[in-house]
Amino acid sequence: MAYASVFLTFLSGAALAEAKGKFTINGKPVPQVVAKVNGTELSSDLLKREMIAYQLLANRQGRN
Repeated sequence: MAYASVFLTFLSGAALAEAKGKFTINGKPVPQVVAKVNGTELSSDLLKREMIAYQLLANRQGRN
């Protein structure tokens, strides 16, 4: 999960979550499985939720 956190921090300004359609980063569609950690697949839905949570936390702390 630490890898996902670093990945999310790196992409915090570049991620774009659309209400309908596919999840994109820099205008490129994100694959359904974005990573595989210790045999567990991490989906783009998880990435989208983590990105939203990170943005909410950053806004709450005054970083955005």
